[in-house]
Amino acid sequence: MGIATFSLFFNSCSKVDDAGFANVPDGMKSVSYKTDAEYCGQTSVVNFIAGQHINVGSVSVANDKDSIYVTYTTTGDWRMRQLHLYVGKCNTLPINKSGNPVPGQFPFKKGFGGYNATKYTFSFPKAAFDNCFCVAAHAEVAKANGSGAETAWGQGTRFVAKGNWGMYFSACKQTCVDPCAPKPVEGCAYSPNSLFDSEGTQYNSWGTSNLLVGGYSYTKNEITDIYAISATSNYSWKGFIAVATIKASGSTVAADASVLCNVAIVEAYLASIGKVSANNLPAQVPSNIQSAIDAIEVWIVSKSC
Repeated sequence: MGIATFSLFFNSCSKVDDAGFANVPDGMKSVSYKTDAEYCGQTSVVNFIAGQHINVGSVSVANDKDSIYVTYTTTGDWRMRQLHLYVGKCNTLPINKSGNPVPGQFPFKKGFGGYNATKYTFSFPKAAFDNCFCVAAHAEVAKANGSGAETAWGQGTRFVAKGNWGMYFSACKQTCVDPCAPKPVEGCAYSPNSLFDSEGTQYNSWGTSNLLVGGYSYTKNEITDIYAISATSNYSWKGFIAVATIKASGSTVAADASVLCNVAIVEAYLASIGKVSANNLPAQVPSNIQSAIDAIEVWIVSKSC
């Protein structure tokens, strides 16, 4: 799973200045965002509307098991200068006596020292909010050259029918499903010996196709040679053989089997060390990778075909 740092667009002489916009409490803001695959359930996305009718991007709300993320994104030539965000109970939105929103009183703020930003994510502890909540996402936007400055809001319900066109929308926490949790149908795997020993009962069952392990292609002979090393105390070897066993077992392993969660973790490690061979079996393996390898081996034994 990859996490990318938030992106800013800068002119050569631009300089970020957060003066007056650094009052987000510790643990309540983020300068990173995740891929959709890392969020739980469905991400809530609304249009980002400037000047009442110009779609300049999107505002999205998502969560993982620990945090809620609100992401502002502009498209085309549009850039953001200042952000004001409210996330919380709908009956405590900052409004004046006329019912109009007061963005300056929104609790979460960010400034960029000019019309520079194209994407920014705020994060909040998930436990701090009700199951469903209101979001009012306000910004000052303009074209990259500073022209066409406008107020922008995440599209939703207007605070008042006439006058100020500020808007808010609602979002709800999404249920998180543990990808490593046991499934009703898990399938089974053949033993490494039956697959990779030339006299094994399943040695010929997976044909002559290469196996892709950790992003590298391995022939049957290469895998057989690696298996023959029998470096059972070496976690790099154990991890490679465990993943290759799941892959060579093919359709006998259920498409959503819980073991695939740990397979993904180990494959990411294998990709980082390069193509495995007798001369490339690092002895030092991070403890979380060791745990994932152990879990795959337990699954193979307990779900033996």
